[in-house]
Amino acid sequence: MTSAGAPLSVGFEEQVFFEYWPNGNPRPHIGAMYTSDGVRITRDIATAPTDSDDHLHHKGVWWGHRDVTSSEVSGADVWTEFDGHGRIVPMAPAERAQDGDGVRIVHTTRWVDARDTPLLDDIRTLRAAAPGSDGSQTLDVESTMRATYGSVVLGDTKEAGLVAVRVAPAMEERRGGRIELSSGAVGEAASWGAGSDWCDYSGTVDGETVGIAILDHPDNPRPARWHVREYGLMAVNPFGLSEFTGDSTVSGALALESGASMTFRYRVLVHRGDARAADVAGHYVRYLDELGR
Repeated sequence: MTSAGAPLSVGFEEQVFFEYWPNGNPRPHIGAMYTSDGVRITRDIATAPTDSDDHLHHKGVWWGHRDVTSSEVSGADVWTEFDGHGRIVPMAPAERAQDGDGVRIVHTTRWVDARDTPLLDDIRTLRAAAPGSDGSQTLDVESTMRATYGSVVLGDTKEAGLVAVRVAPAMEERRGGRIELSSGAVGEAASWGAGSDWCDYSGTVDGETVGIAILDHPDNPRPARWHVREYGLMAVNPFGLSEFTGDSTVSGALALESGASMTFRYRVLVHRGDARAADVAGHYVRYLDELGR
């Protein structure tokens, strides 16, 4: 499937930061995302090597969940593009505005199953900041999900991400890239399913070492766990406890009663160098300072 319409391009000092596809099919997403030096850090599936053109639904930066249950629907897939998948559809055009020195995009959407049965409403706010003195750029992502159509359960599955990224092929761990958590864990084997305040994925693209991190907000309804893979996927997933821990007696399912809502917030940090060179740990401390923590 291809994206419809044109993207909203957000950038600073004549350099594009990212392109947001508000009418993307089957869901809105950020396609291309760049460092402040113009290095693309998300996969371009059209030019990816044959062994990196898997998972069609890994469209740059996206979000969704593969096991959404309501009173009318059981286990709707709003994550993949496999047969019978659902969609995230716009309820209104995306609203773009200046936000101080940055840019804010607000987009009201609806999650639906394969038959267009509504599951929940999702108001997504993206706040992009101008590059910092170290060349880093941040995108704050806020998602308010509301059970407008009756109670809903987001099931216990690894196949979900409230922010998910597919990095450029050259950044993949299997090609020499590096996965690192705030806990100090390095690599997929130590990081997959683990909990930590942030997760970083870095690698060398066109001779330059670059990276992208997702930082957890301390007030989120659930702390972050990381569905992160050596083939280039990094997704913050607070749901898949039984799969992440291997303990079938625990569940990360999250229920929303009819009319209730919940809000998750994350910061996406795009930087030069790996996690240590970019001082991702320091960025997280400053993020907490901004929040008054």
